[in-house]
Amino acid sequence: MKQIYEYFSLYGTSTRSEYWALQLITILILSVVLLSETSIVVSMPDPMQVPLFGLIVIPSILIAFWAQFATVVRRLRDASINPWFALTVLIPYIGVIVFVVFGILQSEKDIDKVL
Repeated sequence: MKQIYEYFSLYGTSTRSEYWALQLITILILSVVLLSETSIVVSMPDPMQVPLFGLIVIPSILIAFWAQFATVVRRLRDASINPWFALTVLIPYIGVIVFVVFGILQSEKDIDKVL
């Protein structure tokens, strides 16, 4: 349980491998949730049951967003960058580029080894 809590924490650091692993896992989980919910909604004969779609999808998206955002903050700390720069991920179009750049930044420990 402690390991799961760490994914949602803004404190500490996150290595590149942890960063990319979490991003991959959340994308896969969200894909499964969205595909399964979409297939359920499509097969429903009663259109009034469509609001049930949001009962699973919306909380899943919010949980995944928080885990990813917390990992970005921890990743920035690991690279010795001000964690407030994590807010740039929220900017449309530019956020995707920034997201990838944050993922490939070297850790401060790696920089010290090179120098």
